[in-house]
Amino acid sequence: MSLPHFFLESPLIHRIGWTLLHSLWQGLLIALLLAMVLAVLRRRSPQSRYLASCAAMVALAIAPVITFMAAPPPRIASTGLNSIASTASQPESPRATAPDVVISASGSDAPAAESRSVHTIEAGSPIDARSPQSAALSIRATSPAHAARLPLHSMVDRLSPSLPWLVLAWVSGMLALSIRNLGAWVAVQHLKSRSTRPVESAIEQAGERLSQRLGLARRVRFLQSALVDSPLVIGVLKPAVLLPASVLTELPMAQLEALLAHELAHVVRHDYLVNLLQSAIETLLFHHPATWWISRRIRIEREFCCDDIAVRVTRDRSTYIRALAAVAGVPAPALAPAASGGLLLPRLRRMLGLPDPRARGASPWLAGALAVVLCMIAAIAPTLYVPAGAAA
Repeated sequence: MSLPHFFLESPLIHRIGWTLLHSLWQGLLIALLLAMVLAVLRRRSPQSRYLASCAAMVALAIAPVITFMAAPPPRIASTGLNSIASTASQPESPRATAPDVVISASGSDAPAAESRSVHTIEAGSPIDARSPQSAALSIRATSPAHAARLPLHSMVDRLSPSLPWLVLAWVSGMLALSIRNLGAWVAVQHLKSRSTRPVESAIEQAGERLSQRLGLARRVRFLQSALVDSPLVIGVLKPAVLLPASVLTELPMAQLEALLAHELAHVVRHDYLVNLLQSAIETLLFHHPATWWISRRIRIEREFCCDDIAVRVTRDRSTYIRALAAVAGVPAPALAPAASGGLLLPRLRRMLGLPDPRARGASPWLAGALAVVLCMIAAIAPTLYVPAGAAA
């Protein structure tokens, strides 16, 4: 079997294609449910919203796996390759009878025959297996129940030829994002060893005191880096906090300790590892906007959680707010949690106790949107898979 033939006719490729189509409504449903949950939890702690967002991200990743494993085999529409192969392998027969055709003998029996079958021909007329009439009769349904399912088969047949190209586009995008993320991860890892040196003893001691307050058992290295613009955390087993030279020279010690508390909160919460897993899910499900929205919510709530931990450890909210304002707008790598991560303006408004104008009026449309999605699921989902036996 040639590679193009395998790609176009492989049940595995078609199964992956149907799984990708299923993921569209599944992701939309998960995103709407998360939006409703976040609306309910908007006055609760950011940790609860963070856990809800992480649960939605995990559900987004598990749903396609369950669909792929549990769904029945997809019905693959015949292509020109299959038609040629089936014609070549079929023995020639001058005459054949159609088992699914009702033959009417007289006019009195015709109505009864028509009530039992969709197609009738008169008795005594021979059926040529090579004739267009026989070919049409062999593929048509012969009962009202089968006839009612013809639109479903027609929809599947129209979608089936495009599935291999959908899978090809998905694989191409996934490989491109994987290469980009791998390069970004290698670049972030090199930050720990390039243009770095140990920080002053006073900063090292401040970091150790904060680690003890947070109950952090692992040893964390504190390094001064000439390649970063914002404090950030790198590493899972051997974490390191990189501090830019500008922060060390321009900020007072109290604000510097507040930023160190924020970065150590990332270490306590294992945010670097979670961020890597989150990036992997983004790579696999890059085609769905819900993936990027849920991922963005995770990063926003993650920074809120670390803000609360930093304020609780330092016991100085105003100093922490000034420290955040000092690093506002500073870019940071996407794969490394940083003090300037997330949206700094909402973080500052939240720390100052100001209301978020974006939260107003967010929930009234959610119920209507969810109802529309459920109606779409009820109408479209049954057409995406057809049992293999229904193709006959």
